[in-house]
Amino acid sequence: MKTRKNLPVLILLILLVLMPSTAMADMGPKPSVNIEVNNLKENQEVYITLLSKEESTGPFSKDTELQSHEDYLEEGFNKFKSIKDKDEYYFLGNLDLLKGNGTYSWSYYPPQDFKIALYFPEQNLALISKPYSRYAFNSNFKLNYNDMDLKDEVYYFDNEISIKKVRDINKEIKSFILRLVLTIIIEYLVALAMFKPTKYQTKLIIKTNILTQVLLNLAISLILYFYGFLAFAIILIPCEIAVFIIEGVIYKKRLNQNLPENKKPAMPMLYAFIANLISAGAGYYLVRYFEFFNNML
Repeated sequence: MKTRKNLPVLILLILLVLMPSTAMADMGPKPSVNIEVNNLKENQEVYITLLSKEESTGPFSKDTELQSHEDYLEEGFNKFKSIKDKDEYYFLGNLDLLKGNGTYSWSYYPPQDFKIALYFPEQNLALISKPYSRYAFNSNFKLNYNDMDLKDEVYYFDNEISIKKVRDINKEIKSFILRLVLTIIIEYLVALAMFKPTKYQTKLIIKTNILTQVLLNLAISLILYFYGFLAFAIILIPCEIAVFIIEGVIYKKRLNQNLPENKKPAMPMLYAFIANLISAGAGYYLVRYFEFFNNML
């Protein structure tokens, strides 16, 4: 009985330690640009990079040098370094070597405005795209290469190689489902610890959470997709306060309806506060690490 009385205090103390702060946002994932390259021959080598409109971004700049552990990139690095783009876009030292179809990802401070540059060492051929811009937190592009039998030149292309923006909605759906399921499970477990909900109370909790959490998670998914993790961290607390108010009002009116005669009434506002506090903290870290692992895939 004593443990039951102290449960809210214990939960609050734990959450004061675990609750996120916006100061941690810089440790979260950064925007990325991902280029999926298709139609290459098996094991065909191509170096790929983004040429930046700006002279630097994050730790990368036009003066970046190749590191010793990146010797395998030297041929491509030297080629991109020697190119003087006609529109004055800069090579910032971030590149990769693909062997056959694959994906190039610039996942740490990618340029906002860029051109895609390819270098085929076998043909001594460099291909440079028209300008593009990041359009989302994770901007995905699909590049379809067509062999044009060119060599020994720097070639600017537009229609010869098609590049399409790709919105990867599957990852957003996965993140949404995980957050929704986690929230419902956590808030039911809190109810189980605080007042052992009846069948009616359980149904009310599930229905209320489906209403509020669907709206909350849809908002979070859109914010993450278009504005990224920092915007999510800033908007999370106001959103959770709104959810707490809505759920608190619903529970105050309906949570203690249809109780058995020997059933002690629950404390609806306290329950709404603790349940949302725990689910908010857990949801923050779920989004944080889910987005991190998404960027690693």
